[in-house]
Amino acid sequence: MSFKLPARFTEASADILVTAGEKERGILKTSVREIGNKNANCRFVMFPGTGHGTPLAQPELFNEMVEKWFFRGDIPKEWSIK
Repeated sequence: MSFKLPARFTEASADILVTAGEKERGILKTSVREIGNKNANCRFVMFPGTGHGTPLAQPELFNEMVEKWFFRGDIPKEWSIK
């Protein structure tokens, strides 16, 4: 599998939330950082204790975090990736 960012991704002006699970493969964690570094509006979140399927594995946790980010711009510090 491969993924390519849209050509104008760097120009996007919206806030962008980039997520991964703490138990993801290393290459996916690397990709999350690379995606985020392509646009200054990106915020990174690493969900604790999950892999690739966080929204399905922990829907309450996922939905609560997305809601806080969407409405308040709030991301728990322990989940943020620098």
